[in-house]
Amino acid sequence: MKPIHFVPDVSTQHLSEQDSKRYFSIVGLAVFALAAVNVGVQFLFAFLARQFLPLSWRTSPLFSYLLSMIPLYLFALPVFLLILRRLPAVRPLSQPIKAGAWFGGLCVAFLFMQIGNYIGQMLMNWMSLITQNSFENPVSSATSGSPVWLNLIFLAILAPILEELVFRKLLCDRLLPLGEGYAVVISGIAFGLFHGNFFQFFYACALGILFGYVYVKSGKIIWSILYHVTINLLGGVFSGWLVDKIDLDALTDFINEAAETGVYNISAIEGQLPYLMMLVCYSFLLYGLAIVGIIYLIRTRKKIHLESGLLPPPAEKRVSTVLLTPGVALAIAFFAFLFVISLL
Repeated sequence: MKPIHFVPDVSTQHLSEQDSKRYFSIVGLAVFALAAVNVGVQFLFAFLARQFLPLSWRTSPLFSYLLSMIPLYLFALPVFLLILRRLPAVRPLSQPIKAGAWFGGLCVAFLFMQIGNYIGQMLMNWMSLITQNSFENPVSSATSGSPVWLNLIFLAILAPILEELVFRKLLCDRLLPLGEGYAVVISGIAFGLFHGNFFQFFYACALGILFGYVYVKSGKIIWSILYHVTINLLGGVFSGWLVDKIDLDALTDFINEAAETGVYNISAIEGQLPYLMMLVCYSFLLYGLAIVGIIYLIRTRKKIHLESGLLPPPAEKRVSTVLLTPGVALAIAFFAFLFVISLL
């Protein structure tokens, strides 16, 4: 596919409505292809695995991680790049980030993670009451029972690096000609939708927008990668390891017995006390970082700004220009299908 040469209107210095819709349609088609090819190849691999691999292999944590990554990065990503290459790419200017600003942004990331996680959890609890079905958090399912070293490699190292390169570097660079706002928001929403479930959508979307802002303002993908690694390390790997160490049944029995008899049989949970203390400290750490994030947002809110691009779409028809295009409509329909499937 040959690159398309987009030229703004001489009188308005904006892209025409037709060119803008074409631009967004290509972006939507690329995101749709990334998701559809990934899901299709995953189903194919899973089918072949049932035919030729023993059950012990198919149920191993390593197989689950490989099934989630190989189709995405070896099959879906090349199609994604083939479609995106039709659009012009702009690299953001490289600017230094002070240590205090980077830490403040990290605290905002933990704030967004907790708010988004709370919204997703509340929504799924509500859905459980309506459907009378129980829904499990995909992150908890992925980390529970998996070796720590495996979670560390795939969840805390490989996933953040590859996801940032796809959604921030590749996608943001193709959206920056339209303006920083479009690049940050669209890449963040695409990142949230790509998780394919309500549990993760809200915090992934919020974090994606934050990571996109950090990337376009710093010009360095390494900073958003470090944010992503830290979030996955503490919010996924460490929390999963900690939960696996705590016997919830024994803890529940201890609480119920204490409530009935008034006697606290500490010996029943003595082996879990260090992990319970770690859980308490971990919770205080997350809430402390979130509070710092709130303070940092309040203090720096006036410095938040997004520059327009070299090819800005028409200002008066932003919503229709983005949404009313074949590629975007196809992507929205496919992700809606995935979200519905996640509830079944």
